[in-house]
Parts: sequence; structure tokens; C-alpha cells
Amino acid sequence: MKVKQSQYLKIAVRGVVSLGAILLSALPGCSGIGSASKVTQISVESLRDSLTANPNLLLVDVRTPEEWQAVRVQGIKKFIEHTEIAERKADFPADSATPIYLICRSGHRSTLAGDALAKLGYQRLFSVKGGTNAWVAAGFPVDSGRIPGVAP
Repeated sequence: MKVKQSQYLKIAVRGVVSLGAILLSALPGCSGIGSASKVTQISVESLRDSLTANPNLLLVDVRTPEEWQAVRVQGIKKFIEHTEIAERKADFPADSATPIYLICRSGHRSTLAGDALAKLGYQRLFSVKGGTNAWVAAGFPVDSGRIPGVAP
């Protein structure tokens, strides 16, 4: 049985597409072809403007305790590691329409945390592009060290 050149091409294309889907689904935060994050990416300038307009907005730092203690957005009081989001649902508002801003070191873990919150039904999720690194680089105010009565 002879296979035509066009059939080889179809088989090769299918293989490449399948391999791409497998590799994409293996990346953290990806679930394959057609997946899209429900988290809006915002700049540090946008976060600063939002904090100025509403100092009580819910901003959650999702880094490690060591990173939190080293440096953080000035005034931030909510810390939940990105890996603990699902088990700490009680620490988030009951109203799933409450805007939740998330920040990590570079923007990757905050997006993962936002995806976890989206799976829990939250709808207004914002991840800070560049994270705390971008905040510090922009020269915006920071705190460091322990805060009495606030974890970690």
C-alpha cells in the first residue's frame, strides 16, 4: 500500500499539533489548547492608582514568607502563599464579585493564584505584571520586616 506525499504531510501536522498540545499542557498554569487565564494583567502604575483611589482594596501577596519579610508593597497586610489559595478560601470575601489584586515577585505566581481563585468562582481578578520587582524598580513605597499581628 502506497502512501501519498499529502498523507505524510497530514500525519506530520497532526503529530506536531498533538505534541504542541502535550507540551503546552505541561507548563505551569496551562491546561492545553484554548485555555485562557481569567486573570487581568495590570501594571504597577495601575495598582498604585487603584490603591490611591481605594486604600482598602484587597491586595494579596502570594510569595513565600521570606520574600514577604524582605520587601512588600507599602501597607499590604494580606499574605497567602500561592500554593495555599484553594485551602484558604475562607480568607477571601464571600462575594465572588469582589475585586482581588494579587502580587508576587515577578507576576507568574500571582497569575497562578488568580487562576486558582477563578476556579473557586471569583470573577474580578488582577495580577500585577512584574510583581514586587517592578514595584521596587518603579520606586514605589515598600515595607520590610515583620508586622506585629500579621502573618507570616
